[in-house]
Amino acid sequence: MDKVIVNKMYTAVANVLFATVGEFLIHRGWEAVTHTAPPDIKDPDTSVKRLATWLALSAATAAAASVIASRTTLKK
Repeated sequence: MDKVIVNKMYTAVANVLFATVGEFLIHRGWEAVTHTAPPDIKDPDTSVKRLATWLALSAATAAAASVIASRTTLKK
């Protein structure tokens, strides 16, 4: 296979791996700090503040996982 294709495949696998680990860590972190399960975005009784906090943390975690995966694969 072409080296570029292999690198893109490696980057995609790394992104999935880091995103999965990040999702696990953010769920565990939320539960450890708040002593509750992460909010359900479909629940109308969940406060906007709680949802905004959860979404900001989730987005930051996803972005960090993507950057880490990309940087990791660039070194190869």
